[in-house]
Amino acid sequence: MTTRVSAALVGLLLASLPTVARAHAILVESTPKQGEVTKKAPTEVVLRFNARIEKAVSHVALLGPGGDKVKLPPLPEDRDGPPDRLRIDLPALKPGEYKLEFRVLASDGHATPGLLRFTVSPPPRGGAGGAPQGGGK
Repeated sequence: MTTRVSAALVGLLLASLPTVARAHAILVESTPKQGEVTKKAPTEVVLRFNARIEKAVSHVALLGPGGDKVKLPPLPEDRDGPPDRLRIDLPALKPGEYKLEFRVLASDGHATPGLLRFTVSPPPRGGAGGAPQGGGK
């Protein structure tokens, strides 16, 4: 009988695990992507989570090249947008590495922090007015 009770308890515990795993809003997609190197500076970042988030109490901070904090406009309310997405408008960004720190609140009340890294590459050198090619006499 003890074996049956133990098996039942283990079964209940295992059945509850998916519920626990859904307790936080986990980042499932972003634009730009994690670690992406962009050829031109993005004008916004979009974060998509696996659950509805409370946008009104979400917080973001952007650190630019050298760790300097980049001033961001207030988060748009975006009430008509998808409930699992957070859109962050960006100012003009210079080339370099960026870190977007975020903290979102899932609709179930659990807060989730996260970090998105991306890089804006410098414009290509040369082009039409670049250095001459080949050797001249």
